[in-house]
Amino acid sequence: MEALVGLGGNSEPGTCDVELDDNESASEGVLLVDEEDESESEEDGDDRIFDGAGWSTVVNNLQPFVVEFSTETIEFDGDKPYDFYRIFLNDELLAGIREKTNRYGSWNHRDFTHTTPDELLKFVGLCLYMGNVRLPTLRHYWSTKKMYTNMCPSIMPRNRTAIVPFRGRLSFKQYIPNKKHKFGVKLFKVCAKGGYPYKVEVYFGKLNDKAGAVSETVVMRLMDGLLDSGRRLFCDNWYSSMSLTRKLSDRRTDFVGTFRKNRRGFPSGVTKKKLERGELTAMQSNDGITVMHWCDKRPAF
Repeated sequence: MEALVGLGGNSEPGTCDVELDDNESASEGVLLVDEEDESESEEDGDDRIFDGAGWSTVVNNLQPFVVEFSTETIEFDGDKPYDFYRIFLNDELLAGIREKTNRYGSWNHRDFTHTTPDELLKFVGLCLYMGNVRLPTLRHYWSTKKMYTNMCPSIMPRNRTAIVPFRGRLSFKQYIPNKKHKFGVKLFKVCAKGGYPYKVEVYFGKLNDKAGAVSETVVMRLMDGLLDSGRRLFCDNWYSSMSLTRKLSDRRTDFVGTFRKNRRGFPSGVTKKKLERGELTAMQSNDGITVMHWCDKRPAF
């Protein structure tokens, strides 16, 4: 989620990814123990351990949620990768980018030359090219020396693009001391496992949400449209909580992530247990939530 995104870490939101893969076969989660099983275990001298909140040291493998998916046919006449790419970067999107770019450029510069959809396509192409062909500086892409064999000068002049300085004040600008770029705008994002953003929110300052914890409501809001389809969500410890895990489970969505041991609801049999390096311990709740504690150089939950 820079956050549901890349501000991860101690007190700031961190990354959150969502697997968009379909789970085709699964069964409903199974309760760990019922009354009959418990009575039998007492007779057999079973050494499983329970705490007062329904947590057991016996950890079972849980099956994914059963979800039926329907297919949707997309009309596609092309036979080249570029044709497929243009399904995403279509004329409607380019028209919107052109309109906003020209409006902002005219507002900042009297002599601004308006851009066109064709020029925008070339600009995006140059960005993709620069991402694959690495040169020392930006000006090297427009060098006419034969050793560089550049195509950039024939597509667009170097001075066609420029960084527009911004000296205005933003009430929602964030200061994050442990980051390389300490000032900026914080984002919450939910992304596919390949990094493709599905939904983005801008953080405008302190949120007062009466519905629950801010981290929890942000996740549920960003996951709207992705729930009830057997997906798996990965977050860092800023978002993790038992309440969020259960809410997602109720919506047929698995949750995976590290957590802070001082958060409410996690079993003390895991959070307070002393481990040596290389050891791990785990407990599972009667509704199928598994919590682990692993010790490397320092404890990880």
